[in-house]
Amino acid sequence: IIIVRIASYQAWRAYDQKTRQTDSESFAFAHKLLGEDKPSEAASAFRILAEDATKGYALLARFQEAAALAIEDNKHDAANIYRSIASDKGVDQVYRDLATLLRATELVDTANPDELSGELTPLTADSNAWRYGAREILAILAFRQGEKDEARHQFQVLNEDTEAPAGLRSRARDMLSVLGS
Repeated sequence: IIIVRIASYQAWRAYDQKTRQTDSESFAFAHKLLGEDKPSEAASAFRILAEDATKGYALLARFQEAAALAIEDNKHDAANIYRSIASDKGVDQVYRDLATLLRATELVDTANPDELSGELTPLTADSNAWRYGAREILAILAFRQGEKDEARHQFQVLNEDTEAPAGLRSRARDMLSVLGS
């Protein structure tokens, strides 16, 4: 019994390592296509990987497929993939929130601002890892809707938040200069 258990464990370990190695090579190949400015081919390669890979690589491939589609200016399909990730209960909440944020980023210029605001508002909680990005997009949406006072307020809050990323604070300052005081 001990020998059978050890042999089974070793066989499973070899299989698992081979599977991860194959997924890694497929991911690297698809990523290389992006580097070669072939986003359409990369999106296809990531799509195949997302269907066949282990859980971790499958999720990464889904995010990368959406990114490749966005590079091609296919924002609608990219947003649909992000929505799919965001609604997948088998995905950790932090990645679902990231997918919601990335979807909003793709649709900020074309989608219904109220719909996007509704999706982003839960991400603005102080405990959420993506709160600063969500707050920035909400400020942009307010600006787009002609609510300059609200946009100015939100950009001011971001600009004054010392914990916010420096690049985001810089963009908030730039927007404040555009909006005026």
